[in-house]
Amino acid sequence: MITSEPPEETVSRPGVTRRWITAIGILALVIAVVFMVSPWVNPLASTARRQWKEGAIAAIELRLADSAKFPIADNNSEHGWAEGDVLVMANNEWMICQNVCTKGSKDIKKDLFIGRGSDGKWYCSTFHFCIGKVVLQMEPQPANLAQFVTMYSLVAFDGKSDECLKETWHSGPWGREKLDAVEEGVTPVR
Repeated sequence: MITSEPPEETVSRPGVTRRWITAIGILALVIAVVFMVSPWVNPLASTARRQWKEGAIAAIELRLADSAKFPIADNNSEHGWAEGDVLVMANNEWMICQNVCTKGSKDIKKDLFIGRGSDGKWYCSTFHFCIGKVVLQMEPQPANLAQFVTMYSLVAFDGKSDECLKETWHSGPWGREKLDAVEEGVTPVR
């Protein structure tokens, strides 16, 4: 008996095909939204912050390589110990640094400070030093590098990895207040 139905392999199933196309479209949309939103969801891992980190490390290395032009800040200058990209402690230990503030960059959503100290270590912090590190110009000069590290929640890192993009300071005591609390054996509350 001959039937008028086409062979099974040529039978189309429009409902199944439409569902697959819809599912793939929704999946593509979800992936696109995740990539677009991720810098706002995790501003610490944004592309702009990573690019800034690379540039800051290169600038610091260049400044260190040009040691003949490495000035020690004049503590009697207008801004004293926190002049430009060199911070000089009371005992003449120093840190060459760069910082970016959310107020000065529309692409950076979380502050970042990167520096290399006279002890040879790289440091980072998410403390809000503000544009041009203006907060430091209002603060007393730390006695040494270890005090500076404590006062502003700096953390040592390897000078290359994205470890420096992690948050080190949320809020709470900083500067002299934090140093006093640590010296008294009190754990500052965040």
